[in-house]
Amino acid sequence: MLQKTISSSASCEGTGIHTGNGSQAVFHPAQAGSGIIFISGGKKVPAKPQHITDTKRGTTLDGISTVEHVLSAVYGLGIDNIIIEIAGGEPPILDGSSAGYTELLLSAGITEQKMQRTVIKPPASIHIKDGPAEISLFPSDRLIIEARIVYPEAFVGTQSHIFDETLNDYRKDIAPARTFGRLSEVEALKKQGLAKGASFENAIAITEDGYSAPLRFPDELARHKILDIMGDIAFAGARLAGRIVSVRAGHKLNIELVRRIINAS
Repeated sequence: MLQKTISSSASCEGTGIHTGNGSQAVFHPAQAGSGIIFISGGKKVPAKPQHITDTKRGTTLDGISTVEHVLSAVYGLGIDNIIIEIAGGEPPILDGSSAGYTELLLSAGITEQKMQRTVIKPPASIHIKDGPAEISLFPSDRLIIEARIVYPEAFVGTQSHIFDETLNDYRKDIAPARTFGRLSEVEALKKQGLAKGASFENAIAITEDGYSAPLRFPDELARHKILDIMGDIAFAGARLAGRIVSVRAGHKLNIELVRRIINAS
């Protein structure tokens, strides 16, 4: 299959969920073989694991926070090469999902390029465990992601969802799933310099007796975990063929999996 980029530039503005600052993301077409490149403060930063500086409550790329929702839309739409300019320290959170970015990129158009796409097919299984969290990769001829979350709150409980790139539609099934967190943790996060821009408009809050807003899917939280995984595997720099099974895992294990996939390739 051929590589793809966007046909024209496109941009959006909003608020960074962690900084609370006004922010902007501008997307530009990129040459075949160039990959995904962020620009912030005049500095170019390739979307590669060696440039990741933090995985707490999001994936931070050399000081650019929360890049996973943008990258999820890029990967989910099959875009291989793109330049992403960020102003404000992190991409706008929009509604907490990747739907806004997905529609923006589709409106810019997607163009095939005259270079073959690289597909990574790990020949053996990979297993990573960190306490109750674990993530595994099994050989497969296509990308399949299963995510499972387990919460003590009875109304959340155990949620799971499976995305198969040959059977499901990223735009419809994964992109609309919003980020989430416990309302009780917000003040502590703000003291750590995080979640300053979080609101009921850009995140689902888990309260003592329910959700802060109606869910878009019964398993929306598990679907958002898949959204995050797709954003993080974009750091592999190629398409991935494999079955990922994530149980209670977050960005830390996602990125460790990407590093091991690259090392095994």
